[in-house]
Amino acid sequence: MTMARTKPNSKGPGRPKINIDWDDLDKLLALQCTLEEVAFFFDVSPDTIQRRVKSVKRCTFGEYYKLKSAGGRTSIRRKQFEEALDGSIPMLIWLGKQYLGQKDKKETEITELKPIKVLDIMTEEDLVANLSISN
Repeated sequence: MTMARTKPNSKGPGRPKINIDWDDLDKLLALQCTLEEVAFFFDVSPDTIQRRVKSVKRCTFGEYYKLKSAGGRTSIRRKQFEEALDGSIPMLIWLGKQYLGQKDKKETEITELKPIKVLDIMTEEDLVANLSISN
């Protein structure tokens, strides 16, 4: 991944225009990099990234991120399924819980029954009466 600054347009003043390598940007977004991380990579401000995406790609950074980051999530999901199908027991268990609604079953065995003490429950009137007595 490389980046380069181009020379400013001779028609006016201003900073050199940042050349965003869109392939690099797409790869960073597939890795789920944040706007701040992308800006750091290109050595520009997050606002610059947002403006360039808006001007070149004709959408917001958020929309572009959603589009391009989906490929990264797909790659992760594919790798998880490959690991599970290759026999990874932890991955099989995790995917079963995520996609098949499976869960760990916890059984409790009661070995001895003990009587339960029932406490008297105060009514609201009793509570108010007790509060007024203590004052």
